[in-house]
Amino acid sequence: SSPVADIQSTGETEFLLTPIDEIKSKLEVQLMPELNQGSISIVRELNDLRITFNSRRLYYPGEAILSPEALPLLDKVVNALQATYHFNFNIDVEGHTDSSPIVESPYPSNWELSTARAANVVKYLSELNVEVNRLKASGYAYSRPMVPNEDSFGNSLPENKEQNRRIVLRIYQDEDQLLQTKGIPAKSVSPSDSWENSNCSYSLQTGYYQSLNNAIQAANKAVIKSGLDIKLTYNNSLFSVRTSNDMNLKEAMLVQSQLSRILMNEQVSIIHQCDQGLQWLHYQIQFASFRNQDNADRFISRLRTEFNIEAISSSTNTGIKILTPPISDVKTALDLLNEIKTISSLGHSFLTYDPRTVKNYSFNYHLQLAHFDTEREAVLFINSLPAELELIPEIQRFDSLIYVIDKSITDWNRLLEIRRQIKNHKNILPFIHLIEMQEPSNDQSIL
Repeated sequence: SSPVADIQSTGETEFLLTPIDEIKSKLEVQLMPELNQGSISIVRELNDLRITFNSRRLYYPGEAILSPEALPLLDKVVNALQATYHFNFNIDVEGHTDSSPIVESPYPSNWELSTARAANVVKYLSELNVEVNRLKASGYAYSRPMVPNEDSFGNSLPENKEQNRRIVLRIYQDEDQLLQTKGIPAKSVSPSDSWENSNCSYSLQTGYYQSLNNAIQAANKAVIKSGLDIKLTYNNSLFSVRTSNDMNLKEAMLVQSQLSRILMNEQVSIIHQCDQGLQWLHYQIQFASFRNQDNADRFISRLRTEFNIEAISSSTNTGIKILTPPISDVKTALDLLNEIKTISSLGHSFLTYDPRTVKNYSFNYHLQLAHFDTEREAVLFINSLPAELELIPEIQRFDSLIYVIDKSITDWNRLLEIRRQIKNHKNILPFIHLIEMQEPSNDQSIL
């Protein structure tokens, strides 16, 4: 589906994340003795938490009745879970056996044994005041071994079978619960703080350069490959190469995808402006520099009378520069420069820019991770992101789509790295938004 620009939601947007890592950390602190003794293990698997018990800690061989040793262990685990949050997670109790046939047991197969063991744990958890609608029992017999029960020659591996005989508490939330998660504070974003309003416009940045000549060359290549009108801005000692047409968000995202593919440049970014619009550079050709105003005036007069070239002077801290009047189009400026350089006495002339067309901007970064048709899809996407990225996503609704945005990244290189990792993990390429706000003007020359 295509992204759209207008905000339709007037309510607040929520930061929704399953706090599974925090639960895991707190459980590890409270259950440290049991972890050290090997009585249990705790691992995260996507958005589930899996607490594993070796069966010999809970049952006698071939039986499904909980042993006296099992009860205090289960008590402590459940108390730790309930103390960690107002516990609104589900618990699927999984029973697993090894592949050994049943011998001298009331259960005809490993399927009945694994199911009965899981059901008895569920019954005991309900007696510990875990709500029954959050509980489920699943028996898997030997269909999901952690490690092989036999070696490649068919020989039994007793140590492996010991690992495979286990009970797992799978802690999870279903989709409806994910949408109601309140385990961590909600973060609200009002529409006025949003990245889209009627005073904002968009362009695309294909790159930035320290050298004016390098920026011009890059802009020319982009024009040839894309056919777009591309211009330059100057900010923070860098020349930015950008599309010149003002776009709304929908158009910018569409063109960004196309331009990234055409230029084979994944760093094409959306420039998000919410002031008076972009200030494009104007260009000048510099002929010479003088220390004395009279000498500068005589040179200007010579340019006019001998070569029919209009020129102006500009005083700076380093002298008096003689330049053409500003030219808005870089191609026109370059064509004129080529003509001027055919005059031997003017062969040292070069292209520069009008410092009065420079605006100073401050930047914030937004990483638009993805967009979806429903909030349910957005929440499930958030919870599928790798925890090690340490993202702080927000959900925002624009018109008919739900957007997932992260505003927490302040370092450009870190932004690019996270974007690359998400691409590798999810096979999508998030959009980078450079939120650009104009700073107070500075009239000093930067030539």
